[in-house]
Amino acid sequence: MLGGVTLILGSPYLLGLVLFMLLHTSAATLLYFEQGRIVAGSFSDVASRTQFFAVVDLIVSALTLVFQLLLTAPLIRLVGVVGALLALPLATIVAFCAMALAPVPATVALAQGLRRAVEFSVVRPAREMLWTVVSREEKYKAKNVIETVVYRGGDAASGWLSAGLTALGAGFGLVAVLIVPFVGLWGGLCCWLAKRHEQRSKTNDS
Repeated sequence: MLGGVTLILGSPYLLGLVLFMLLHTSAATLLYFEQGRIVAGSFSDVASRTQFFAVVDLIVSALTLVFQLLLTAPLIRLVGVVGALLALPLATIVAFCAMALAPVPATVALAQGLRRAVEFSVVRPAREMLWTVVSREEKYKAKNVIETVVYRGGDAASGWLSAGLTALGAGFGLVAVLIVPFVGLWGGLCCWLAKRHEQRSKTNDS
């Protein structure tokens, strides 16, 4: 674990992957809590909420399967790693705006279903491609730290942030507005990571 942290701190590329993971998990957690609030306000009993979340998971699974079969490979070939990575911040801002403008279960199902399907079928393969240009040591030590410690830490911190915003009376509409510059940062990071990936790939091939 300590070795992975040392490798991350010594590599701007790995630090970029850390920031990508933090932005990803923060956005996902904030959307998750708003999803829970909307569903809790719309369904009074646990059985109905469970059924709703089962429908959302079914939508995600169906869309992911369709995307993987028909879209993933040709899309990544068409738009490259950068376009595939950018799909997640774009899908995230669409989900934030949709849920802020129409906080109803149907919007939650469609917005979250589409966002998570894009993540699983398009963004995750592109994110894995970013690891193909690092050393074996970086891949197996740093990747483990980023996908466990960073992910869980970002998830916990985002949960505290969501609770704090709620305690201060900040509605989800305000959160959706505040998230815009962070999505811009996320998009810029995607472009930077894709460029560094291309540079490293050319260096490794030479």
